[in-house]
Amino acid sequence: MIRVQRFSQAAGALVIVALVTSCSPPSAPSDPEAGPTHTVTASPTTTEPSETIQTTEATETTEAVTTDPNDGGSGGAGVVPAALVGTWDSVDQGSAEDLIEIHPDGSYLRAMVLMQQRPSGMFSYTIGTKGNVEVQGTTLRLVPTEGTESMTDPDSPADSYTDQPTDLTPEVYQWSASNGSIFLDGQYGVVEFRPST
Repeated sequence: MIRVQRFSQAAGALVIVALVTSCSPPSAPSDPEAGPTHTVTASPTTTEPSETIQTTEATETTEAVTTDPNDGGSGGAGVVPAALVGTWDSVDQGSAEDLIEIHPDGSYLRAMVLMQQRPSGMFSYTIGTKGNVEVQGTTLRLVPTEGTESMTDPDSPADSYTDQPTDLTPEVYQWSASNGSIFLDGQYGVVEFRPST
């Protein structure tokens, strides 16, 4: 049992690392309305000292995205309470583990791992998502923007799959903090999360 728990913890950490690398945002696209920025440079003269040749070079511009903490959580990521910021690991979930990494800007990464040792081998089911956290009072919404899931079933190898799109339905919780833990009360009851070690 201890081996399964350690394997589960290691797998959960690996899923978080995989999420960070696979779900990193791409370079920001240029703003089509802003148009290109033109830089005019003078090239060295080769004929008369008073003559210069000018060239125009287009450079890509990017738009910085900012969030307003006073938008009431109605759109995108925003500032979250300090008590929620950190990497949290679920407690007393049996063969399941839920890791949530909540950032101060309101973005999050989440990895849910279920592992069961079976006579035929290790069954595993993982879901990795990233998205935005919206907080209004004690209501916490996790709004995924990207996510994948994978399953390895030793009893039915043909049904196994890797990195398939997962459900992106937002999840709503009532949250509270106590003694260094956070508690999320959702569809399946209250789950305690402690800081991940």
